[in-house]
Amino acid sequence: KPDLYAQTLCGEYEDRWFIEVDLATESLSTIIEQCRRYHEYYRSGLEQEEFGVFPLTVWIVPSNTRKEALQDMIRKTFDKLAPLFAVITPDELEPLLLQELGKEALC
Repeated sequence: KPDLYAQTLCGEYEDRWFIEVDLATESLSTIIEQCRRYHEYYRSGLEQEEFGVFPLTVWIVPSNTRKEALQDMIRKTFDKLAPLFAVITPDELEPLLLQELGKEALC
């Protein structure tokens, strides 16, 4: 269960988001365990069956240092499935939702 679930409409496209807020109070391994649960849910196909797509899981972290560390750990842990996740800082949320941030936020 995410901290926030959002749907946005941009032109003809509807995007879905699982948003998690990381205050850097949990270890990265704890965050990766949460990512594993999202990955398991993705593999179940339930969300895709009901809605046709799986939402992007967005981690909002407090600093660029934390962002880089979490991105690296997600990439190492999930290899080819890392694009299920994005890691951003709070100031990148609006550009991400408006699709102005680009693929650099994706893991």
